[in-house]
Amino acid sequence: MKGQVYVVACLLLNGYAVGLNLGENCLTPEGESGKCIQLRDCSHYTSILEGLAKPLPTQVVYLLKKAKCGGLGDKPLLCCPGGGSPSKQSEGDLENRCTTPYGGNGKCLAKTECTVFSSQSPVTSQLLQQSRCGRESSGEMYCCPSQAYSANTINHRNVGLLDNHVCGPVSNINILHANGSTSEQYGFPWTALLAYSGEKGAASFRCTGSLISKRYVLTAAHCLKYLRGNVHLVSVRLGELNLETSKDCTEDECVPDPQDVAIERTIVHPQYKGWPNYEHDIALLRLTWDVNLDTRKAFDSYVKPVCIPIGMAHETKDLVGEELLVSGWCSHEGKEIPFLLQKKLKGLSHEECTLMLKKEVPVSSDNQFCTTSEKNSDCEGYGGSPIVKYENGPHGIVAVQYGIASFGPKHCSNSEIPSISTRVSQYSRWILDQMT
Repeated sequence: MKGQVYVVACLLLNGYAVGLNLGENCLTPEGESGKCIQLRDCSHYTSILEGLAKPLPTQVVYLLKKAKCGGLGDKPLLCCPGGGSPSKQSEGDLENRCTTPYGGNGKCLAKTECTVFSSQSPVTSQLLQQSRCGRESSGEMYCCPSQAYSANTINHRNVGLLDNHVCGPVSNINILHANGSTSEQYGFPWTALLAYSGEKGAASFRCTGSLISKRYVLTAAHCLKYLRGNVHLVSVRLGELNLETSKDCTEDECVPDPQDVAIERTIVHPQYKGWPNYEHDIALLRLTWDVNLDTRKAFDSYVKPVCIPIGMAHETKDLVGEELLVSGWCSHEGKEIPFLLQKKLKGLSHEECTLMLKKEVPVSSDNQFCTTSEKNSDCEGYGGSPIVKYENGPHGIVAVQYGIASFGPKHCSNSEIPSISTRVSQYSRWILDQMT
């Protein structure tokens, strides 16, 4: 165990900043009160590490980094629940012990006895499938994580505001294979246009966002802060496909008119500073009234929210090599394209991205990720666009937004320079905290 603690200490020292002092009060990743102490003195975390093979699972390293609260010389300090007091386990607890899908300690319980599984979302359904640990006369049993290793955002007080029961619909499976083409009629019903007032009074669309609930739109902070000239955001448009037509139609039908919704409040991440690396490039727009989600149709709807990453399984998702899809409006060679477009992207490793950028632009391995494509997608005008991955949900395939287009090369044909996106999964709790 001593060797394991040493390995963890080395991992935590990588890039850690001085914070609290030894013994000071702190908040754990789950929002509970704790004490800032050394890892070796915290039975809460040493019990999680017990028996784990090296290298440690990504999710375990993620949890420990979240718990980091300061340093004592060359030793990292963690926020330990209850100040490190060892907890006693009953005989029954030991008999029901199990290992969660993330390698942590848990207890084999019925679904109704574990609050982690109470949320009705695609994430919970996936977690349930991976957590089966037995069966009793009452039904299936599931490995319920300890409070320290639960996917805490699943139980967030505001998770019900996300409209998870209708998020991320896929109207046509062919959309998963499209590349660089105009979006189909119901292809990306969460994609939003941001309207700005100009110096001459005429409104213009300059950024993209994504609807994440009937009242909130997610976008990039650079779409709201440090704007040039006398320009400010005034409204959001949803359900738009073609800016050059008064009615969006196919041979078979026309979609309802777009919804233009005023903005009640803008929320920019407090740590966003802009150039040089645009870290924390994320913002929320609270709309003045609820958007009409057209719940009469499960999938063929012109306005629906996208799913966001909720829970440990999604918040620690490795996007390296994964196929992603961006949707939005952009310009090419200085000319605005009026159609909603979609494009395939591929996730890059942090090392590969840094090498391609020649270390000229700092990229955070935690809060950002890089992508590339045959013809790079994040051209001027794609800012704030949602980057999604299609995954299995309880009712079929759904779109989960893992990125927000932040910045990239000016020329679309330059595929040797990666585009940088905000990693939405790192901000899931921040998003939920802002919602009311």
